[in-house]
Order: sequence, then structure tokens, then C-alpha cells
Amino acid sequence: MRARHKIFEALKNTPEGLRFCRTWDKRAKYPENQYQNPFTLEEVLELDGNGVGVLLGRHSLTTINGKKYGLGAVDFDGTDSDLSFEHHVGFPAKQLTKTVTVSSGKKDRKQMLYWIPEDYLDLLDAKELGIEGCSKFELRIGNQYSMVAGAHDETPGYFWVNSPADTSIAIAPILLLEGWEELSKKKNIYSQR
Repeated sequence: MRARHKIFEALKNTPEGLRFCRTWDKRAKYPENQYQNPFTLEEVLELDGNGVGVLLGRHSLTTINGKKYGLGAVDFDGTDSDLSFEHHVGFPAKQLTKTVTVSSGKKDRKQMLYWIPEDYLDLLDAKELGIEGCSKFELRIGNQYSMVAGAHDETPGYFWVNSPADTSIAIAPILLLEGWEELSKKKNIYSQR
């Protein structure tokens, strides 16, 4: 892995249950199926690539107080994506619980990682939504990954906004879970205000 030491330093405090895929310029384009053969951090760092993505849904699991959780992500994709989020999910993004967050360094872009209770994992679908005049946001889960370290084609690379060294991955707030569940029942529609 290119920049192995730098990537390890960025990821060394991540929770043990996370599973990873190797990437090249943000894309997991290698012969293995990352969802059938996920890697531990140690394994992914031994492979070719210049970045690391964390696998979502049931691919990255943990147990908290006897309950199982999979990993989900809320990805804000640019200017006013928080307004798109509020429009579709039903509450302001600033009310989201503080959690481990990563950014590419591009303006108004970040991915927030959340533990999703097991009883919601099969109810939630990946969504990419926006409103006219505002950037989109994504709700990621299942057979998806989120970049957490390595190269980016337009910036110096991914970095922690809230690092796992000093912030825990939060359990998704009930407002997010309920709003996401409702959106999962609908088709992906780019709506207007």
C-alpha cells in the first residue's frame, strides 16, 4: 500500500469490528469482491492501492451493551447539502450526534459514521438525494463503502474531522433512523422545493 505508514497512522484507532477495502483514487477496482472478502486493517495495508475504504452495513459490526450494530454513513456532498438533508430527513443536520467524521478536504464535504442497530439494518437502503439549487447528500449502508484514508484526486487526501482517537462512532440518533427508514420506502427522487 502506498503511504502505508501514513494510512496506518490515520486508521490505527478505528474500532476492531471495522472491515476495509483497498482503493485506487477512491475506487475499489481490484479483482476481489470487497464485500465477500473484506480485509482487516492489517490485511488491507499489505495490499496494493493508495487508499482505504471502510465497509458499511453488516460488513463492519460491533456489539455495544449486548446489542449488535452495523456501520452506516451520512455523506454531505457540497454546498447546502445540509439543506437537502433537512428537506428529506426532516430535521437540521446540525442536530446530528457528534461522531467520527472524515473529509476529502473539498468545500462543504464530509462523511459522518454511525452505528446502526441490527433491527434497522435490513430496513434501510442507500439513498442519494438533493433539492434544486443545493448539493446532494447520501445515506450509505449495505454493500457500500466510505473512504477513510488515502489519496484523493483533487485534494492532498482524506483526513479526520473527528478522529477515532478522540471521538467514538456514535449510535445513530432515532430521528435519523426513522427518517432514513421512511426514505427507504420511497424511490430515489431528486425533489424540488
